Amino acid sequence: MSSRDRGASPKIGVPKLLTSAVVPVGVTLALLVALTLIALLAMRREFASMPHFVSTMWLAVNQAPLSADGVTLSVLPLVPTLLYGFAVAWQARVTAMPYALEAEESVSSAMPGVPTDQMEAAHRAAALTTVVMVLIPVIVTGLAATVLDTASTDFPARVDGVGIALLWTVVVNLVSVTAGLWWAHVRWVRKQVPNYVVAGLHMGGAFVAATWVISGIVGIIFFLINWSDLGMLFGTAEGDAWGLVALFLLSVGYAPNVFALGSAAVVGGQANIGDASASVFTVAPGDLPALPILAAWPASQPSWWWQLALVAAALAAVLIARYSARWFAATRDGVFACLVAAATAVVVSVLARFLVGGNVGLLGSAGYPLGLTCLLIVAWMGVLGSATMALSLVGVERKRTAAADRIRQRRERVAAKNAAHGGQGAAAGAAGAGAAAGAAAAGAASGTEDTTPTHDGGGADSQGPASATAQDQAASEASAADTSVGAAEDAVPAAGGADDAASVEDRSVPETTAEASTSEPSEGQGDQSPAVVEKKVFGTEDSERDITDEFPVITEQMLAEAEAADGWTEDADEAEPVGNQGTGVDAGFGAEAEAGEGSDSEPGEGERLD
Repeated sequence: MSSRDRGASPKIGVPKLLTSAVVPVGVTLALLVALTLIALLAMRREFASMPHFVSTMWLAVNQAPLSADGVTLSVLPLVPTLLYGFAVAWQARVTAMPYALEAEESVSSAMPGVPTDQMEAAHRAAALTTVVMVLIPVIVTGLAATVLDTASTDFPARVDGVGIALLWTVVVNLVSVTAGLWWAHVRWVRKQVPNYVVAGLHMGGAFVAATWVISGIVGIIFFLINWSDLGMLFGTAEGDAWGLVALFLLSVGYAPNVFALGSAAVVGGQANIGDASASVFTVAPGDLPALPILAAWPASQPSWWWQLALVAAALAAVLIARYSARWFAATRDGVFACLVAAATAVVVSVLARFLVGGNVGLLGSAGYPLGLTCLLIVAWMGVLGSATMALSLVGVERKRTAAADRIRQRRERVAAKNAAHGGQGAAAGAAGAGAAAGAAAAGAASGTEDTTPTHDGGGADSQGPASATAQDQAASEASAADTSVGAAEDAVPAAGGADDAASVEDRSVPETTAEASTSEPSEGQGDQSPAVVEKKVFGTEDSERDITDEFPVITEQMLAEAEAADGWTEDADEAEPVGNQGTGVDAGFGAEAEAGEGSDSEPGEGERLD
């Protein structure tokens, strides 16, 4: 049965798709209704305007521009949008996860370039999930825009163009669904694309997060510096408890907007709200909205320590590249990953620019220069990150190459030494065989003379058993001589001769001498198969590592373990490896050599050659 027919995934059902699309939208609308009821009760207003409030907040969640009395507000708080996007991404992940898991299991059995049924089912499920989970919110946005258009004059909020509202709804939900599908499919998609693509996406996201964190730290510092301004902004509520709560919630909602503007400034760019602009090099004063969160906006000219934020952004790129260097074995892949990371950070910055940018009522527009910010991101993550990655991987490759050269040179010396030991063993075995043959001939001749019958009483009977014993002993000596010669001849190719030169090149043979060898195996060895001996001699028992879903990590410790697995130490070239005596191939040569040398002497009385 082919991989395309085995374990095919069922088609995704329409009820499941509808449920996946309705759940995040329904939960969001339920929360908006609850918040509207609380607000109406607090303001002691009639419930007749509840649909209008719910519609307005739904459009704000989807970043649709709103207008009131001819003034457009397109810079809306990001916290509700991020929470809603996370809910959509989570539901998309839950819907696509079963198909993604089956596709991941079928990757190992898939033919190159031919998707399995599980992969095709995962693709269909992802496409249908995207269409349905974007279509349902678009329908709700159209209904909300219609409710606002039919509202009475008592409710001033209107949608600033139905087409723009629908477009923003598509963008917000499409990005959220894509993030959820990537979350579900990343485990098997990374097996279909080069490693540097997935690594680059993670590195780019890490760099964007680092710039946001640096922006948040700088904002906290300015909060402490402008503490009096923060109290003044909260004082605009005039002691009203609900007003204070509203200002606090608005500040929390707009916090990601301020962080995104600050991230453009810390990389070297410039952020602006209306006429007010700020960077690490200059500050232009201007009117700002009366939000407490904007107390983090700098009001004075830059000091010398402001440039430390720029240094921190550059250092973040260096550290990300340096830490990620262990994921790659080639410098080219690491550099490509840095370029993908720079492209990812640029895409996120462009998307954030459209989310946090726009009109701020009568004050003007907010945002940051997109071209300058993207150029600086490429400079930090693309150029500086690539240089750091290349330098890091060059050092790793140099150490790996040096270790491989040392191991190769020692293998060549071991092969030559074992070949010399094999020649000596063969010569000693041949000499022992000649001596044994001579002793056997002499014994046979002696036995023949001793078995000559005599006419003395009982002489023939007394010499008969002695003659048989001598013949048996001579046959045993001849058999032992043949065995010694065969063992010596068999040892020659195993010692690294011409027939096994390729094997010696691929595996590390422990160095030992014939004098340090013993003819008997060490304790605990017993009769071992060639595979077991190979594992112990060549260190192949621990050479294979488990393959995980995480990126492979190449460290200096792994290089040291690679040398240790071959049985080498970091001593001088003449140092012998430790713990290899009596367990390797040379131990066999020592035993055979001793057997060959011992065959020169005849056995004593009462001894036998086994």
